Amino acid sequence: EASSKFKSGLIITLPYVFSKGVILTKNELNRYAVLPAEGTVWTRGRYTLTIDIQSIDGIRNNVSVTAKVEGRFRDGLFSEWSMLKSSGIAEDEFLMKLVEEVGGLPQEMWRKP
Repeated sequence: EASSKFKSGLIITLPYVFSKGVILTKNELNRYAVLPAEGTVWTRGRYTLTIDIQSIDGIRNNVSVTAKVEGRFRDGLFSEWSMLKSSGIAEDEFLMKLVEEVGGLPQEMWRKP
């Protein structure tokens, strides 16, 4: 809440840890981020969402979502968080859930071209 500016339509979430442990983290991180080609040992994955809501005309709003995805890796004796490029999955998942919550159709019912 300290970073969010609700009156301006800016919401920044707390970091959400979506994966823990060496075995699962690389695959889960690969889903939410573009991983570097190197053989890094990833131990955790997390993302923070920044949601920006802009009113168009008092009834309609533009909503944009950006995910800051980070992976924690081991480097000898130390562990540190590294920022990764988002694959867009976290943003899409949030927006799909938002559409459903405000009365829109679930993704399974969207028309596919």
